[in-house]
Amino acid sequence: VAPIQQYLFSKLPSIYDSKNILKSYEYFSKSFKIIFLILFLSIMCFPIISPKVLSIWLEDLGSQYNLFFQVYIVFISYILLSLLQLNVMYLQVTISPKKGIRIICFSIVSYLFMSILAYYFNKYNPILILFSSYFIGYIYSKYILFIHLRKKDILDEFIKLEFIFSGFVLITVLLVINL
Repeated sequence: VAPIQQYLFSKLPSIYDSKNILKSYEYFSKSFKIIFLILFLSIMCFPIISPKVLSIWLEDLGSQYNLFFQVYIVFISYILLSLLQLNVMYLQVTISPKKGIRIICFSIVSYLFMSILAYYFNKYNPILILFSSYFIGYIYSKYILFIHLRKKDILDEFIKLEFIFSGFVLITVLLVINL
């Protein structure tokens, strides 16, 4: 994702105009949708490809469900982090750098809070805590972006789809945890 992200978002500061936010948001939205689609397809393909690759790479150890599950959660966490970074980059250019820093700090604080809470209840699982903090940070960044766009009278139906996708990801992870 990083090379695509670098290419698409290197143009954003030159496109941004405080008087015409719609133009910069349209560019961001198109770029974000491309990256989102690539990442969504990789999430869909991962359960099909990963068990075979893990079993080839790690032989008997690679066929264990627990290893697959942990790698899958780390993979989804990385995707959520990538989407979080895209939102933060756009918000830092269009609103203020402070908003982006606040979102990152919120995600870090949520990670620390969940770590302490999980340790206290003797349910510490660093991979799930990592996923949870990135998920919370991503949802928070989308919420800030949604509020910003609503103030500017810019409506984007794709944000609603992202919230649906986020709910889908959360439900599938919770179902897999219960297995």
